[in-house]
Amino acid sequence: MLRSMTGYGRAQQILDGKEILVEIRAVNHRYFEFSSRVPRAYMYLDEKLKSLLQGRVARGKTEVCVTINRIDGSDAKIQVNMGTAQGYLQALRDANETLHLQDDLKLTDLIRFPEIFIVQKAVENEEAVWEEIRQVASAALDRFVTMR
Repeated sequence: MLRSMTGYGRAQQILDGKEILVEIRAVNHRYFEFSSRVPRAYMYLDEKLKSLLQGRVARGKTEVCVTINRIDGSDAKIQVNMGTAQGYLQALRDANETLHLQDDLKLTDLIRFPEIFIVQKAVENEEAVWEEIRQVASAALDRFVTMR
């Protein structure tokens, strides 16, 4: 059966506290050309997604977009680098003395310096994450193939 190279498929699920959205788009192209947009921390999924699609898509310029959002917000631990924060505070107070300004420094002034925050991402099991992504991507791929 002859199929169009143009298509679109989308699937969204909540698995293990993560909202996962996978969108697959393709336009006419002589060969199978794959590109993906995945969050930086999940770049290892790129080749796995390509292999998954190659099994069912022979031609077309195909793009896969993956969005992963933690629902419970537990994907990162955020701390304040107190040494850096104290350094900024002291530098601002020194500038204040030199420039003879009114000292009205508040916490909200310090949070404008992103360097004072230490963000540690939670370590995830790559195989478990792939299984979740594969499940959602397979559903999107089914819809994509049906549309073609």
